[in-house]
Amino acid sequence: MKANWLTKTAIIYTFFTLSLFTSVLSTFVLQAVNYYHVSNASAGALESYQNITQIFLSFVAFSVLLNLGYKRAMIIMLSLMTLLCLAMPFLNYFWILRVYLVFLGFALVFLKIGVYSSVGLVTNSQKNHAFFVAIIETTWMVASVVGMWILSFFLHQINWLNAFWVFAVFGVLNVVLWLAAPLNEDALKTEKDKKISAQLKDLGHLFKSKLILSFIVIAFVAGLVEQGINAWLPAFYRGVINLPSSYSVQLASLLLLSMALGRVIIIFLLNYMRWDKILLLFYACGALFLIVILNLVKHDSGIVINSWADVPLVALLFPLIGLFIAPTSPILNSTILSTFPKAQHTLVMTVITIFGALTGSVAARLLGGLFDWLGGIQAFQITTIVPLILVALVILPYGKMINHHKAIISKQEENL
Repeated sequence: MKANWLTKTAIIYTFFTLSLFTSVLSTFVLQAVNYYHVSNASAGALESYQNITQIFLSFVAFSVLLNLGYKRAMIIMLSLMTLLCLAMPFLNYFWILRVYLVFLGFALVFLKIGVYSSVGLVTNSQKNHAFFVAIIETTWMVASVVGMWILSFFLHQINWLNAFWVFAVFGVLNVVLWLAAPLNEDALKTEKDKKISAQLKDLGHLFKSKLILSFIVIAFVAGLVEQGINAWLPAFYRGVINLPSSYSVQLASLLLLSMALGRVIIIFLLNYMRWDKILLLFYACGALFLIVILNLVKHDSGIVINSWADVPLVALLFPLIGLFIAPTSPILNSTILSTFPKAQHTLVMTVITIFGALTGSVAARLLGGLFDWLGGIQAFQITTIVPLILVALVILPYGKMINHHKAIISKQEENL
């Protein structure tokens, strides 16, 4: 029992540390424009370094993870990211942001697939799986807030990259925790014994599945909202509402707090509502909220911001959108994972990682281009309200498809 508790703690803390490492993106975009003086389009392209790495690596990462083992692979990746964080303050140039994001692409593939796949090894039912995924996703949001506040503090310092020394401390603690925690990976033996050609064939079959293809489309459209807002909200505050950089980052962190609160609410609602109805309710409310709030935003109202009392009310309210987009990752990911055997979770997470990276890259580039072309307010309207409405319209039919697939799997297991 104690060993299982330690393993679950290691899994949760790994997601916390990974979230710290990834909390840099919106600050990178902000600093790229205001500190390194590059264009909005170039800043929007930053995330591509992370996402392209993720996409190409994902096609072979599942095989590496299965052969190395989840625990060993995660320890190696955490160690590499920790070493990079230690080196960052000595390399205060724009190109180091690109290098960091390439390494982050590696970390996201190995750590995210490793964590999600490990959840299947320490839970024994769909309800427990969804509950545990909601916990780690809530932890992700909390860690993102911590990371952004650490970064916002160091923005006032001579070298803002000194923040990465703090991140390195969390990385060291994570490695030590995994060295002490056991992880039973016996359930992976079937997939581990397969040749890489057979594993790639299995991955190809997944891409042909109607269920997976439907998931990809829905997760892609819904993810545009979350990933776009996460990457560009500080730049929106700075460029549209004209808030100081430190205020912009700190206010954007409230988005993550509201997402954390939203995921706590989800944990409660899962006991009383079907997951697809939860998504419908949250997305419909989110679209309505954005229609109202974006119409209240005024471009550079001319107010001088000297304290928090000077910040416009609409800027304080905007992060509440996090409440409504909170269910996307935990519910969609857990639902699709729990419809497949544990041995295939690595393959399913590979699909999720590939298209999550594509979504992030498209969202960041799309918003960057629209910011330059139409301005921040219209850019946000197009990339948030429209996707939420589209997903709300198709989520119930998708829920029926998932339930039908689960019924077929249950009958097959009963006949064995």
